[in-house]
Amino acid sequence: MIAKDLTKMEASVNVDEADVGLVKEGQEAFFTVDAFPKDKFYAKVAQIRYLAKIVDNVVTYATIINIANPVLKLRPGMTTDVNIKVAECKNGLIVHNKSLRINSVLLEGLAKKIEFQFERIPGTDATTELDNVWIVENGNTFKQIEVELGVREGAFTQIIGKIDDNSNILTELTDLKRDSDFLKQFFAGAGGGIGKK
Repeated sequence: MIAKDLTKMEASVNVDEADVGLVKEGQEAFFTVDAFPKDKFYAKVAQIRYLAKIVDNVVTYATIINIANPVLKLRPGMTTDVNIKVAECKNGLIVHNKSLRINSVLLEGLAKKIEFQFERIPGTDATTELDNVWIVENGNTFKQIEVELGVREGAFTQIIGKIDDNSNILTELTDLKRDSDFLKQFFAGAGGGIGKK
């Protein structure tokens, strides 16, 4: 879409209802157009409209982005593929989303089989809903740690809590029908263990 001044343009973008809650005015955006596939153009979100529109059976909301066009490369009616930066995390600690869904009942059973200590967060039980990960501590303890969830992207989530990138975080739990000595070897010594990044 075009304004009277071609150096200042705007684009109307259809944002899926699943994503519209993440979009805010002032966020940075970048996009490409077919005419210049190797060029990235930058913009800012100016407005998110409330009127819903259905596109290919998906509910979308028009979002207006303001674009600077000083060299007049962009023309009215061009189709854009837009990415809006909704969150940013630098040097964050991320885990696979499976790490946030460890079945604590199965884990407690495994701890008994291999003679490990099992430490829940005090005052919680298997029915308590909280954001947490499980770590292997001191080579012989499964310990539950409460975390705060940060930025998510695909299969990974940033976590903030009392752990660091040296923690042995459990990423998956499988009920192995094996002898305790066989299982213990996976957790022996510093740096060993399931979930080591």
